[in-house]
Amino acid sequence: MNFYTAIGVWFIFWLLTYAVLYFLRKAHVSYIKNYGFLILNFLLSTVIALSFFKELIMTLLQEFTVFPFIFLLILFIIGVLIYYFSHRYLKKPVGLIENHPNEFFLLMNYKYLFSKSFDILFQQTMVIILTLLLVKNDFEILEIILFFALLFGFVHLFQYIYSGKFFGTFYLLFSILSAAVFPLLIIKINYGFVYTYILHWSFYLISGGVFWLLQ
Repeated sequence: MNFYTAIGVWFIFWLLTYAVLYFLRKAHVSYIKNYGFLILNFLLSTVIALSFFKELIMTLLQEFTVFPFIFLLILFIIGVLIYYFSHRYLKKPVGLIENHPNEFFLLMNYKYLFSKSFDILFQQTMVIILTLLLVKNDFEILEIILFFALLFGFVHLFQYIYSGKFFGTFYLLFSILSAAVFPLLIIKINYGFVYTYILHWSFYLISGGVFWLLQ
């Protein structure tokens, strides 16, 4: 498969997965309501993408290290504890939640913590695949970062429609920042792709906690 065909397949995977998500939302599926369908969508898409680009993915799995997975497990435990102590000791930002009903991370709901993990899994899988495709075709690291900055920036412009000006800008800025971090971790660090998942998951965890603290 040549580079342009592979990129085309990548975009089809991405568009189909989020097209399904769009219709699921129309059917009143969310990260906290009927979320099993949402999880199934992201999990199936992840498995199919990994299977299709299996040879590419295998290049990352040569020198196994357990440490990032231990770190990830610890983070999951910390996340649950943060949610627990936030509900027990902090004031819920009711006004902010009511004004931004689509920002489920503000609820600090355990269902969201679970279901969002599969969304992030799919997103990071696609980031990993795209990074490896660019590396395979001799893109320099700065070119890859610029590519992701433009891609993430463009994609998150649509977030303004869904999230409004404040959170649209919030997501846009952090997505462009992640464009510089994710490729570096994937390319330069052994099993760095696990750390990209950790960072992405931590973003929602920390963001929710900060908004509760500021209440």
